[in-house]
Amino acid sequence: MKKILTIQNLKCSSCAQKIQKAVAQLVGVNEVKVDFAASQISLDVDQTKYAGILPTIKAITERVDPNATLTEN
Repeated sequence: MKKILTIQNLKCSSCAQKIQKAVAQLVGVNEVKVDFAASQISLDVDQTKYAGILPTIKAITERVDPNATLTEN
């Protein structure tokens, strides 16, 4: 299942790379790309695991950059 999430207030491309690396390690995530310029996370995830993964992705985002917020499109 493909999903696009919007990241607001992300400070730098280095933060985007850290988020991408951490999310890629989650069980159920097949592919992830964090695009700093577009302020988006593109995900290919196991549909049955998405609801459980989303809060973890939000927590990772906030841990890397406390000012950043993540929303579903």
